[in-house]
Amino acid sequence: MKRILFPLLSVAICAIGSSPIYGQRLTQLQSGEFELSNLGARNEYPYTIRFPGRPVESPAKSKSHPNWTGKEFVYNEQDVAYTFYIGSEKVINISGRMYADPQGALETIRASTLKEIKANNGKMLEERPLTNLGFYHAWSYPYEGNTFYARSVTYLRMGNVYSAIVSASSGSLADSLRATQFLDSLQFPKPSAEEKLAMAKTPVPPLPKWRKFIGPDEDFSLLFPTKPERLRDGQGSATMIRHFLSASGSYSFSVLIQDFGGDPAARENNAFGPDHEKIIADDKKSSGARIVQMRRIAPNISESEYWDPNDEGTGYQHSFNRSILHRGRFYFLGCGRLIEDLEVDKKVCRMFFNSFKLLGRPR
Repeated sequence: MKRILFPLLSVAICAIGSSPIYGQRLTQLQSGEFELSNLGARNEYPYTIRFPGRPVESPAKSKSHPNWTGKEFVYNEQDVAYTFYIGSEKVINISGRMYADPQGALETIRASTLKEIKANNGKMLEERPLTNLGFYHAWSYPYEGNTFYARSVTYLRMGNVYSAIVSASSGSLADSLRATQFLDSLQFPKPSAEEKLAMAKTPVPPLPKWRKFIGPDEDFSLLFPTKPERLRDGQGSATMIRHFLSASGSYSFSVLIQDFGGDPAARENNAFGPDHEKIIADDKKSSGARIVQMRRIAPNISESEYWDPNDEGTGYQHSFNRSILHRGRFYFLGCGRLIEDLEVDKKVCRMFFNSFKLLGRPR
């Protein structure tokens, strides 16, 4: 069978801007199936998937999207192809949002996949969301005078997209028990304590190698371990909130900028109110967060530490943050773990916080 799924899905899984190394193990089971996993690999979310036969591994590349990097594993039978993709996305500019707004990033991937299917004259047969940041698609598409059928499950984990796809020459083969078992076999075991520690030890570059970032209004500078990306603006109480994010190893570093308006020299625009920490704590608690500490270290500087429930509903992610109010402008510096149930190293976070320098009035 000639596989033509790749052009239909290439938009959904592309490069994040770095070239991650996808560790994997292939084990033949007593059932004759081959289980592919990356258990124990560093800096990658654990997964397992079972193929009916031995898959062939190859780099995932695309002529139409040269930024693609990742891996694909394929097992071909006479009329069915079983494919597993791992990759990340830069082409549709969501790599930063995979960490800061994973649900929004997943929706962008879903919409992009639908657009690509339609562009290849495909017909969507079924679509539904999956729990824990995923979606299911079933579609048909024409090729050389014949109609092929495909089904896929796609998930977003720790900045990577994982997708299992079955492509067949008939709808009955695509809907077969064998095909369903392949799709259902894609699982994400919760990392063990040892695996979390291995991922946690992925080093952040030393401070001399961090990049200097100048704010968009040239009013501050900040060091990031990797080039930060600007995420989608959010609506603030008075003005839009601008958000920049950098991911390195198992950490995310971010800065949010918001203007409150009014007289820049007024006291309320240069010192937090007495109930600032309580307001933040109450808001975080309402979203299910566990507060560790909230403290004022200067009239206009506050620090917060808490555990936020992750989007997959499998655990909590730890963050240590600093807020700065200066002349009516609010700066939020975030330092968090991308791995659930692991604390940040506060020395790393303070290195990030202490690199923040005010340069003058916004231009």
